[in-house]
Amino acid sequence: MIVRLLREAKADLQSIGDYIARNNPARAESFLAELEAKVESLATMAESFPFARLPNNPDARRRVHGRYGIYYIVDLKAARVDVFRIIHTSRDITRIFNA
Repeated sequence: MIVRLLREAKADLQSIGDYIARNNPARAESFLAELEAKVESLATMAESFPFARLPNNPDARRRVHGRYGIYYIVDLKAARVDVFRIIHTSRDITRIFNA
């Protein structure tokens, strides 16, 4: 399957990198590489992770890396995985997705 990072997920990655880089630029680079590898691995294992139970998006799934949730949709017909958000697990997910 093809994995696509949608606009908000790309912005999330940028924000994550900027935040970590404030204290540790080298770790920001390595952590983003790890996170991107987890995103890319969805190409072969997207259906292995649980549904995210989002009220407005019942088909959304979530994969966790560290303290970040990778939220995505699997489109079997298009053979595609769309990653739509990457969010720290301490954030209020319900509020974010209902906004």
